[in-house]
Amino acid sequence: MCQLSDIFKPEKEMNWTFYDFLKNRDLSNYFFNSLLNLNKFINIEQRDPFQYKNEMNDTVGYNEWDRFARIE
Repeated sequence: MCQLSDIFKPEKEMNWTFYDFLKNRDLSNYFFNSLLNLNKFINIEQRDPFQYKNEMNDTVGYNEWDRFARIE
């Protein structure tokens, strides 16, 4: 929960608002995947941050769906 709070940095700790999710749309999917989907949470926790950064640089201009389709 502390990591999720650190991602959004809400005004009041552990009190997320709809505005926080709108302000950080790219990070919102990680928030909900961590809370609602155990498999995706484990994948996020175990991924290599350097490989992830390289993948993001290779897919500049792609949306989340395009990245998902590329992996699948």
